Order: sequence, then C-alpha cells, then structure tokens
Amino acid sequence: MVNEFDATVEIGYVDSDNLVSAASMIAITSLGAKCGDNVRLVAEGEDADEALDALEQVLRTPESELADT
Repeated sequence: MVNEFDATVEIGYVDSDNLVSAASMIAITSLGAKCGDNVRLVAEGEDADEALDALEQVLRTPESELADT
C-alpha cells in the first residue's frame, strides 16, 4: 500500500525513536506491535499526507472489516 504513494513512510512505537520502513512487511512485523499498541507514522514526500491518511484508515479499521474489502 505504501508503495502506491510518492512518499517515504516509517512506523514505530510512540515512545521509541526506532522507526522502520512501512513499505516492508518484514520490518513492520519485526516491531512486534499488537492490537491496541500505540504506534506513530512518519512520512516525507509529495504524497506524505495522502499516505498517512490511507494508513491511518487501515490501522483504525477492525481486521474483520478489512477482510471484506
């Protein structure tokens, strides 16, 4: 999803300086974030705002609803 935007997007825990590429599922999985954990997204680039909006929507949508789309 992140690769659809002209932006570099990173994700990490709110209370940590450790950010990983949101374009890499392996990197995201390495965070070990679980449902209910607070994470932050950081984006830079021409489509940064659009990328953050799209990712926020996915992260806030219950998994059962994502499976239907």
